[in-house]
Amino acid sequence: MVWTGFILVIFFLFDAATAQSVKDMEGYEQDPISRMLGIIGLILFLVYLPLLLLQYFRPKVFATIDTSRWGRTWSSWSNLSEYLVFIGKGPGVDVKSEDDIGEGVICMMEDEQILQRYRGKELKGQSQEIILTNRRVSVRRSSRCCCGKILRADSLSSYKLEEISSTTADQSFPLWWTIATIYCVIIVIWYFIAQGEQKDWQQSVEGIRKYAAFVQTRNILFFTVAIFFVIASGMAGGVGYCRRAFVVIYFKGPRFIPLFFTSKYEILELPIGGESGVAESIARSVMAAKDKRMREKYGLKMV
Repeated sequence: MVWTGFILVIFFLFDAATAQSVKDMEGYEQDPISRMLGIIGLILFLVYLPLLLLQYFRPKVFATIDTSRWGRTWSSWSNLSEYLVFIGKGPGVDVKSEDDIGEGVICMMEDEQILQRYRGKELKGQSQEIILTNRRVSVRRSSRCCCGKILRADSLSSYKLEEISSTTADQSFPLWWTIATIYCVIIVIWYFIAQGEQKDWQQSVEGIRKYAAFVQTRNILFFTVAIFFVIASGMAGGVGYCRRAFVVIYFKGPRFIPLFFTSKYEILELPIGGESGVAESIARSVMAAKDKRMREKYGLKMV
């Protein structure tokens, strides 16, 4: 709304959309409707600018409580959500801080112990972390700027250990990405070799036909290179040449995606170059914490 009001003021109240040569003409007057739109834009700008600045002086804390019950959504199945907004000056959302709204709701103000913390890959000022306690698993994502000195956004997704369905760990080498690169190098070498013979192709009708066939073949091969990289990016290893590791935690509740039905899950990508087996140990720790919680809550015995 601030930007909308600002654009209306510039283009209508100050008449920036009209050329200066037209304004210099004798008898020129601005359209009353345009002037009225500019006044409306000025009102919007003055009203919403303090609200915009207020967000920087008094940060907002958003809390969404999701359940596995059915939520009203057109042509889809979604989880029922309750949405709350808090405005204050708290230090942020943390698993043990007073501003952690999820702790009071899920654990009913009972104390919980942090068992382990696992940090994920940091990318462009965004960091992620899994916090495992004796009652729940939380995924925290933070966004920072100015060399990590200023916290822009901090989010925490908390789930009961009882809601965990399964975990998977994936650590793979981008074999298909490497094969696609080798294929690309072969095509580039062929292109430079064939391009060196173009001088002989332009001297006869047969040469012109040969050059046209070369251009068609070149376009087809370059297109196959692009398709190969697109396919390889979705294969094991993803985009890049380094080994990548992921931990995926699946939950029993549904995840809201329009026109689809899928399980809710959280993905943690581990730092590149980490030790082998870290993803598997994280997945085992999460499932072990779940099993221990189930035994404590329901008195189940190990078989």
